[in-house]
Amino acid sequence: MSNSRTVILFILFSCLFFYPTVQADTSPKLPEAASRTYAQNYKDSALAFCISSAYAQHPEVSHDAISSASALDYWSQYDLENSTEKIPELVKTYLARQYASHQGAGTQLDLMKCIDLYHGPELDALTKQYVGKPEQTYRNENPD
Repeated sequence: MSNSRTVILFILFSCLFFYPTVQADTSPKLPEAASRTYAQNYKDSALAFCISSAYAQHPEVSHDAISSASALDYWSQYDLENSTEKIPELVKTYLARQYASHQGAGTQLDLMKCIDLYHGPELDALTKQYVGKPEQTYRNENPD
């Protein structure tokens, strides 16, 4: 066998033999929300609440979204007492919008409405008003 063929076979064999087995990591992990800012978690929670409301007729989706919003609240810090009704009011306003869809009149585009809420100036204003330490993170304040 020529030297180049030997080298190629060696490389192929090495790749196959030493290639690590790729497996899905099934160990429980903490969500990354603890590392995101309080402002980001507030906005993410609003998005999750919007999705839960938009898909209330789909219990699995709605439950997962509202559970995610609740979990995000754990890693957030904001004025809960004064902002409790603000997000649901804003969500209701956005979900009531009538969007035209190129897919036909029966398409609601509810997810698009939630995305627009997420990027909208109203949510930015609520974040500035109710999140006291917007750039702080749960992990920075609770290192252990």
